[in-house]
Amino acid sequence: MDLSSSYALWKGIEELESKQQMRLLDWQLQAREPIHRFSDMKAGDHLVRKNAVLGLIPYEHHFICIGSDCEGRPTIVDYNPLNKTSPAPNTALLRFGIVRVMTLPHKDFIKNEDELQAKGREVERVMWPEELRRFFVREVISRAQTRIGEKSIYHLMKNNCETFVMWCLCGLKISLQAKTSSVSL
Repeated sequence: MDLSSSYALWKGIEELESKQQMRLLDWQLQAREPIHRFSDMKAGDHLVRKNAVLGLIPYEHHFICIGSDCEGRPTIVDYNPLNKTSPAPNTALLRFGIVRVMTLPHKDFIKNEDELQAKGREVERVMWPEELRRFFVREVISRAQTRIGEKSIYHLMKNNCETFVMWCLCGLKISLQAKTSSVSL
């Protein structure tokens, strides 16, 4: 990665208005690659799992692979809304989320490799163009790790799993899918 050309590119992106940033990044980050095995996940990967609320409203859950455990199982970090059984109060207007770490497979997320390409719940790697990579993999991982355990108000449009991942990867707290009819959970 050539950080000098990346620096100039990001300097220009930072000068754009938020909507222009989103359009540019949305266009740049169209390429996706399916994940078929846990071993396909690599440190620093921006990963997405498709889903739908009530089977009707599509959304993507974004997360980052930060490496593998001693058995080769991927470790991921994501920002997830706390469920109703959590000690933090959740209402329709005020909902809390937490940045969590987990090793896959995990009973509450992806239970086995068959689920990686289950219809409507596919997992994909977002293919960031080399010139658009702002941070080295080590720094992306470090940024994600510094936020593990962080609790904050979860907002579908402004503070969600995608804004967390985008901050880790490029320093911008934006959600590209929040502009569309789908939501980011």
